Amino acid sequence: MKKFIGIAASLVAVVGLAACGGDDGGGNGAADKVAASLIDSIESDGVTVDADCVKDVVAKISADDLALLGDNLAALEDSSVDIDSLGLSDDFFAVLTEIETCVSE
Repeated sequence: MKKFIGIAASLVAVVGLAACGGDDGGGNGAADKVAASLIDSIESDGVTVDADCVKDVVAKISADDLALLGDNLAALEDSSVDIDSLGLSDDFFAVLTEIETCVSE
């Protein structure tokens, strides 16, 4: 459970950072950046991750959820807002649980 919470926290930070970036003109650019950063973050913790699985799961995050996370990134980082209070879609939280299927010890 502790590892999953760390992965979820990494996802929130990475999604927020990617959402703050400019539009690169690619329809899949933000999801690709999120997946790449999340993969790097998970691997840096010494956990094996299926990169293709992560890319498939992250691609499911809606543009609205990406924007909402980006708009609230500072508050999430300093814990002045709880992620549950942001109004993220149920689908976003389903994505978090799916990321767990992409990792192995």
